[in-house]
Amino acid sequence: MWKRWIVFLSAFCLSLILLALLNNKFKSDSLQSEVKPNSQEIPSNQVISGNSSTVKSKYSLSVEHRDLFKDLLIKFRDAVAANDKGTVASLLNYPVEIEFINKRKNRYYKEVRDEAEFLQDYNKIFDESFKRCVEQTDPNKLLFSSSGDVFVFPQVRMELFHKNNGASFEAKVIRLSRCEL
Repeated sequence: MWKRWIVFLSAFCLSLILLALLNNKFKSDSLQSEVKPNSQEIPSNQVISGNSSTVKSKYSLSVEHRDLFKDLLIKFRDAVAANDKGTVASLLNYPVEIEFINKRKNRYYKEVRDEAEFLQDYNKIFDESFKRCVEQTDPNKLLFSSSGDVFVFPQVRMELFHKNNGASFEAKVIRLSRCEL
C-alpha cells in the first residue's frame, strides 16, 4: 500500500514541477516578445519596430530591405571571385556556421568564432567547387523565410541586424553551406 502512495506522490510532484517549468517558459516567451530598441540583433521570431508607430515582423523588414540583401550578395560574390579574403570576412556575422568537407568527403558544420579563425580556414572553405557555387548565386532569386532569414539557395544564409542603435539595418551572412555541382 505504501508503495502506491510513493508512486502517486512522485507522479504528483513531477507534474507540479513540469507545470511550474511550463509556466516559467510562457512567462519568459512573453517577455522576449517585447521590443528591445537597444538590441544589436533582431530576435529571431518576434516583432520589432522601425519606429514607435509601426510594428513589423522580421519577415516584412527583410522583404522591405531586399536591396540590402542583394547588395550584400553581390559584394560577397564579387569578393569570393576576386579572392578578397578581408572583404569576405567583413561581410560575415560572427560566430558564423560554415559547412566543411573532411578527407572522407563527409560534410559537417563548424562554428567559426571570429575573423581570425575564418581567415585561417579561408582556403579550406573556398575551394574551387565552392567558389563556383557562389559565382552562380543570383541576387534576384532571394528566398525569404518567415523567421526573417534570407537564403540564396543553397549556399548563403543572411539576416538583418540593427546598426547605429537601431536607427538603421545592415545585412550579414550568418551561414555558408556547400552545394552540389
